[in-house]
Amino acid sequence: MKPRALMFGLLALVACGYNNGMYNANRLAKEATRADREGRTIDASGLWGQVAVKAESLLIRRPKKNSIVRLRFLRGMGLSRTGDCATAVPFLEDVANEGDKGEMVEQATALLGECRMALGDPAGASIAYGRLIGSADRSRRHKALLRHGRALRLDGDYAQALVELNQSEEPAALGERAAALAGLGNTAALMAVADSLIARGDTAAPWDATLELLGAHDEAAASALVERLRASPKFSPVEEAGWVYGDGLRLLKTDTTRGLARLAELQRIRQGGSPTSLARLAIVRFHLDRADSLAEIRTALATLEDMQEGSGAAAGEASTLAGRIRRVLASTDSQAPELPARDMQLFLAAETTRDSLRAPVLAAALFGQVARDWPESPFAPKALMAVAELDSIHADSVWAILRSRYADSPYLAILRGEDPPAFRQLEDSLRHFASVTPPSPIRTPARKPGAPTSPAARKPADVQ
Repeated sequence: MKPRALMFGLLALVACGYNNGMYNANRLAKEATRADREGRTIDASGLWGQVAVKAESLLIRRPKKNSIVRLRFLRGMGLSRTGDCATAVPFLEDVANEGDKGEMVEQATALLGECRMALGDPAGASIAYGRLIGSADRSRRHKALLRHGRALRLDGDYAQALVELNQSEEPAALGERAAALAGLGNTAALMAVADSLIARGDTAAPWDATLELLGAHDEAAASALVERLRASPKFSPVEEAGWVYGDGLRLLKTDTTRGLARLAELQRIRQGGSPTSLARLAIVRFHLDRADSLAEIRTALATLEDMQEGSGAAAGEASTLAGRIRRVLASTDSQAPELPARDMQLFLAAETTRDSLRAPVLAAALFGQVARDWPESPFAPKALMAVAELDSIHADSVWAILRSRYADSPYLAILRGEDPPAFRQLEDSLRHFASVTPPSPIRTPARKPGAPTSPAARKPADVQ
């Protein structure tokens, strides 16, 4: 065969192979779409994966210009349908930005919006869906209005979200309208919409977001909406527990009595699991934040030890918090003030109380005990500085003591902008002590009833 004829033959074979490849990619996309429509999720995912691979292999072959857009669309669609939105976005953007406003471009734009939402970018999704609200396809237009409104709501533009959602005929638009009204603080309109949703048993509405947004404007109204939701038999005990838990956390910020009562309600809802455990943990943390004695953190420890027998994130957090309380109790209970390095041990216990237990009142008492029992300790000034930070009411008087009694301390020198070597030495010694000194076990020695407690064994946080 002549070279020229051979060359044309090879080109024909390549073209034939390429055309077959395009045919197979389009066929796989049709099969994947059918599987999606029929609810065959596993089959659809596998087929979309094949579409993405096939399109990539064809793109590598340097296809004709009129095929590039189609292949990039197939590649982006296949990747997005298999959950790889990060890789899909550049392909979908290229297609969505084409001048042509045909079917393929609109499909790519819709997929781009979905991927932007999946990647936590509601602003980007809003831009994509905004291109589709004028689509000639009625179904696509109303879906775009819904999704554009949702993206605007998630991005905090509640007023414009309502404009879009009010035009959408999608059933889910009503639930999104409730969330947008909550974001605007329009309680009266929201309650009317919410009643309609509850009456039809709409469990897909974004109730969590609606309650959170409403609670930011009107906690009482949010509590009232929780009660309306709880009165409906359409919602599960798990959902009810989650709403009551969220309501309790909101109320704790402004009305502690109602907030604690709300969290305690979860113990009466016959539904265990995460919200119930998290509510117990929230109550413990609330009391730790206000604890001013070691007795109070011992009470918290008992609750946490009971919780850590369970499972889930709350049990794990309870176990961690219980371990920190044990370390604090070991450091404050097990040694007398006269023993070596007691000042450093109690100082570290105070730091744990402040930073890990998040019990600022008790931490201030422990820091104060360091300075009170060991006034000559080089760490007494650092302890008093911590007291001043934690106790704003007495901060001025504490700073007066620091300036009059500890003016030569390396810790005050640092505040004056100096750089004394003694500061680094003290900090190094404190870090070294923390690394080589494990906490002592908690000891509770037997004591005869009525016997006086030794002054050396007094509880530092109990001293006023």
